[in-house]
Amino acid sequence: MHLGPGSRRVRFLMSEPAGVILLLRLTVPRGSRVNVTGRIPHLAGAAVSTDGMAKCRRRGAVDVCTQPEEWCPMPAAAWRFVLRKLAGPPGWIRIDFVIGSPPSG
Repeated sequence: MHLGPGSRRVRFLMSEPAGVILLLRLTVPRGSRVNVTGRIPHLAGAAVSTDGMAKCRRRGAVDVCTQPEEWCPMPAAAWRFVLRKLAGPPGWIRIDFVIGSPPSG
């Protein structure tokens, strides 16, 4: 999604199949401060932030933050997400949230 400068708050749903969280990654314009939380109400949650425990790396004009997650089984559900942009330049914010079967091996 494309967000303007300064602080913003966006809510959205993301339907996902049953499985485990394989990837939770946030890509933001360099210098942005962003928090994203997702929930299956009364069951599970996941979060990624440019300020938190996520591992962030600079890639050109963006910062890419990846949050490690435990492979806990999740049911098929519509996850409720809240994105909070606390500060930063305008630009595209991308959330990669992948649920599926864990790799065998």
